[in-house]
Amino acid sequence: MSFYSYKGAEPTKLPRSIYVGDNLLLTDLSTLDQNELEKLGFTGPYAVPGITDLQYAAWDSDTLSYIIFDLPPDYASYKEKVVYFPETKTISIVSLSEAEINANYETKFAEIRAKRYELFTKADFAVSLTAEFMCDICEPEVTQYQELIEYKVKLRDLLDGVTNPFLVVFPTPPLKLDRVLQGQYGPVYESQA
Repeated sequence: MSFYSYKGAEPTKLPRSIYVGDNLLLTDLSTLDQNELEKLGFTGPYAVPGITDLQYAAWDSDTLSYIIFDLPPDYASYKEKVVYFPETKTISIVSLSEAEINANYETKFAEIRAKRYELFTKADFAVSLTAEFMCDICEPEVTQYQELIEYKVKLRDLLDGVTNPFLVVFPTPPLKLDRVLQGQYGPVYESQA
């Protein structure tokens, strides 16, 4: 997808329409060539830079380019935010308020619960499939069943005693979970989402 800057602003997708001249509405800008876009005040296309978790990208309207800043190794996005000063082309790391940190925690806890529910549902389905085809002398299925049960317990207890959701690490699923869900014992698992 191509991103364009309009009169030096940070690049975005081309709008569907724009007013030009005496309130004339121009639509479907994607059909215009580069010269026509430049006459309207658009420059580009620009690529949004790929950055790591410890980098910050800011748009510089003077040079019409992105500036990449490396953040300190102890930067914690849930406790701090980056403030960019275009006049000096510098950044400052500012601590978030207690309310902002709590809001970030709530959002992260909600993401974790949603992911945990999805993984637990898949594991539960795999357990029922494995149990259906298990017999007393089928050692691989018994082992697989036990691994799936242990995995479900780890998922269930994932948030017990957790105060910082950003430190949560999901358990590694059993090796055969995907095989079971892809039809090793029956119908393929379909997400309910």
